[in-house]
Amino acid sequence: MKRKRYIIILALLLCLAVGGILCQQLFMQKNQPISSEDAEALCYSVLGEKDEATGFSFSFGVTETIEKEGKEYYVIRGSWLVNNSHMSYIGDFFVSMDGKEMYSGFVGDGEYDMEDLIWSE
Repeated sequence: MKRKRYIIILALLLCLAVGGILCQQLFMQKNQPISSEDAEALCYSVLGEKDEATGFSFSFGVTETIEKEGKEYYVIRGSWLVNNSHMSYIGDFFVSMDGKEMYSGFVGDGEYDMEDLIWSE
């Protein structure tokens, strides 16, 4: 009887240990920075593939990374395809590297103007 109880306790401890490791791995993955491709995909997810009013297709591309107020962001240039003719700049977007915030804004003369929070987790 004691041996059976001992085996059950060991099995429970093993399950807790394995579960703890799995939880730790999941937590660590959740707190990893997103990739630049994920940041671009988030722009499409939030803003769509096309502008609703004009029907122009969007294009988003990461241009650099910055640190602002102690947080890192991908800087993403936004453009759209005008009348299937040419690309036109529409603004810049800033996606936090943790993938939890997206701001609209502009980049110019080395200044990064994050204007409005347009999405957050």
